[in-house]
Amino acid sequence: MKFGTIFSAVSGVAGAALAVWLLQEYGVDRVFAAIVGSGWGFLWVVLFHCVETALSAAAWHALAEGAPDRPSYSRFVLIRWIREAVNNLLPVAQIGGEVVAARLLKREGASLPRAVAWPTADLTVEMLTQIVFTIGGLYLLWVGGESDELFQSIAAGLVGATAIALAVFGAQLAGVARALERGLVKFGEKFGFAGLGKIEGLHEALSSIYRSRRRVLRACFYHLACWIAGGVGIWIMLWSIDVHVSLRAALVIEALGQAIRALGFAVPGALGVQEGALILVSGLFGVPPDMALALSIVRRLREVVHGVPALLLWQRMESRSDRHAALVPEAAE
Repeated sequence: MKFGTIFSAVSGVAGAALAVWLLQEYGVDRVFAAIVGSGWGFLWVVLFHCVETALSAAAWHALAEGAPDRPSYSRFVLIRWIREAVNNLLPVAQIGGEVVAARLLKREGASLPRAVAWPTADLTVEMLTQIVFTIGGLYLLWVGGESDELFQSIAAGLVGATAIALAVFGAQLAGVARALERGLVKFGEKFGFAGLGKIEGLHEALSSIYRSRRRVLRACFYHLACWIAGGVGIWIMLWSIDVHVSLRAALVIEALGQAIRALGFAVPGALGVQEGALILVSGLFGVPPDMALALSIVRRLREVVHGVPALLLWQRMESRSDRHAALVPEAAE
């Protein structure tokens, strides 16, 4: 068994144990009573998430503008739906969805370099805009003066996250993709995997995206709108379980909760991490721990309701694909 698989399994079990402990500590009965009491409010939670999916797909679609093999916006919505479901519901450390997305884009007719470049650039822009959104959340927290200590802790973590995001972006501009494609091409030539030669052009595909300021700015706008919509979604979730906070509070909960959850990217589904983050941040606005846990479970139920049909659709698409639709083709004869 590979180390990554072992780590994922161990971290998943630890996260699940933490989530269970939190539920027992703060009252399982009260948490689930709040969820059951949400009634038709949960329908609004599920429906509103479609807005977030549409906005994030629009950002991705904007980055691919001008490419002759760019799929339609509706296909980007579909692939984004599947990509999110894979990351949320499968033990893939929050990156497996990008691999699946690249594979599906290839099946839609995109060249292999662009099929890899588009999710890479989109994920990078998403990371950068999340930092901006987190800064906005910190500002709103600072204005309200709820917690100077938490403000300082999140701000310190934000410095590190910004450094990592800028390093990732800088590495792409510096040519790490070119080094990767050269290495894959040489590997393919040496071991007879001729199909790996199709990755050549990855660096140019990424560079062409970043050279277009208009495309990048449009993608940033859509992603920021998506992050803000996530805050509205939190407000709707809290409303559904009869917890009433201001929109400012909901935006702070989403911004800082997502920032803390991002630190637990290696834990499948951020089990335990999300629950602890929501208890911590929601408590600043008077939300009791049991209601913060109910909020987390409502969010997870929304992910399941959205994600399961997407995974089933993905499996159906895969079952119809032939061997030539694979991201890395079979070895040449």
